[in-house]
Amino acid sequence: MSEEVSSPNMATGNTQFMLREHQWDLPDTVSVKLESAYGYVCGKRGFVSTRDDLIALVRRGQPLSLVWTPDTPEPVYPETVPFLLDALRANQRRTALNAMFWGAGFIAVAIVTALVGQDWRLLYRNFFFPLGALFATEGIWILWCSRSYTQADAMGDRSSDRFREWLKKKKLSVYSLTLLACLVVVMIAQSIPENSPAVTGLVKPAVWNGEIWRLWTATLMHVNFTHFWMNFAGLVFLAKLIEHTMHRAFVPLIFLLTAPVGSIFSVLLYPNTTSIGSSGGIMGLLGFITVAVYFDRTRYPSKYFRRLIEAIVLTGVLGVFGFAFIDNAAHLGGLFGGVLLGWLLLKNERWIKHARAAQEMLLNCAGVAALFLLAFMSGFIVYRLMLAAN
Repeated sequence: MSEEVSSPNMATGNTQFMLREHQWDLPDTVSVKLESAYGYVCGKRGFVSTRDDLIALVRRGQPLSLVWTPDTPEPVYPETVPFLLDALRANQRRTALNAMFWGAGFIAVAIVTALVGQDWRLLYRNFFFPLGALFATEGIWILWCSRSYTQADAMGDRSSDRFREWLKKKKLSVYSLTLLACLVVVMIAQSIPENSPAVTGLVKPAVWNGEIWRLWTATLMHVNFTHFWMNFAGLVFLAKLIEHTMHRAFVPLIFLLTAPVGSIFSVLLYPNTTSIGSSGGIMGLLGFITVAVYFDRTRYPSKYFRRLIEAIVLTGVLGVFGFAFIDNAAHLGGLFGGVLLGWLLLKNERWIKHARAAQEMLLNCAGVAALFLLAFMSGFIVYRLMLAAN
């Protein structure tokens, strides 16, 4: 038996929903309870169930939007129902074991690659090994946290998940789109000359010899499509996060200011190598938003600061196991720059809350200036690459 879910009337809806402050925690639709003691909403349809069925569905990780029980006058989120906590904890363990399984699989592929190539250096010189270590570490951490998993943890996790889905539906402004377009244009231009990193990449001896502009140009380049796509996806997520919780102009501005800090760290710590990639600027954005959440956690899901810290730690794990091809110095420098800028700009809580009104013009002007500089650098890279190709 099923029934179409009706549109909610928030004026007469469940008090639990009315008290929530965040948009992502407000359900799009609220089901009318069916003639049964237990049931759930999945895919915008209501289904009759039993207590045991609800527990089994949650344990398996089924995407239940809402549930109802004899103790709830209207449908509520599954994580708010006390008797579903053990099932949620079991689902956490299942997620952890799946991550560990994938991690072991990627590591096995890396080992096989080294055996086939008869070169154990291939174990840490391909992306499978650090990716496997990343999945395994995440799985171990989730499994450890599940030992003391509380209802507050469950509510915080689900709020963070809904926040992520809420962000996915948001659009990017011209600020972030222009930055992304710069990366795309440079990536296309890189395919023309044979050795583009030598032309405009972070060639450390060249920087020491006075070509300071490489501190910026290298941050708009990438080694290959996989490298480009991973950074592109990370930048899209962080751009949406910053745009829709802070200010859109911060995206190009923070990227422009922190990416060269990553380059400087790379020059100082890896003085004899050549590096390219926008991950320094991306880590700068991550550090900046982490500080913003730290100073004003009420504007984000309750566990979001912890999730950002976990993302930073996992990035570090990826860098440790992928040291052969990941510029950890650039990551560290970008993160340091983002944290420092966040601390300097956002430590005044009143400024954070009134930034849109009091600092709108200043931020917009700074953001536009940053976009012009990024566009100029992209044009300069294309020009240099064209000359090298001829």
